[in-house]
Amino acid sequence: MRRYLGAFLLASLSVLVACGGGEESPAPESPAPARSAAPPAKTDETVAFKLGEENRSGVSGTVRLKGGDRGFAVKVAVVRPRYGGPAHIHSVTCEKYRALKDFDAQLGTVAVPLTDLEDGKSRTRVETALSQYRTAGYSINVHSYDGGFPVVACGDVPAG
Repeated sequence: MRRYLGAFLLASLSVLVACGGGEESPAPESPAPARSAAPPAKTDETVAFKLGEENRSGVSGTVRLKGGDRGFAVKVAVVRPRYGGPAHIHSVTCEKYRALKDFDAQLGTVAVPLTDLEDGKSRTRVETALSQYRTAGYSINVHSYDGGFPVVACGDVPAG
């Protein structure tokens, strides 16, 4: 019986191969359309702006933002650094921040905490795209450690 079953299977396979099984062979695949590569990361840019004196502090300075889509560095430098204190990127302009009288409302605008100033300088790496903050709606504040953390210098991040 085994002999007949093997011969039967071999004959059936021969018939299928000879007849093509009743189906056409598929057309060769055409090459997939070329996919465009992800857009290149925006080249690094440098944005510099001034920090103006706030609350009669006598403190002013500069901010330098350098980077692109893959993050950026923030360098803050103030003159007359008699105040060492925290610095932040805020989600409001200096003018809008000044209008906020409630500490919790002011604290709620902190978008990115920066390294505290030491000897009038702060350097921080931010891991989000610089363009996110170039919308004319962000500012950088330098605060004093004095009661209530008053702003001693502020500058609006320029739109870009």
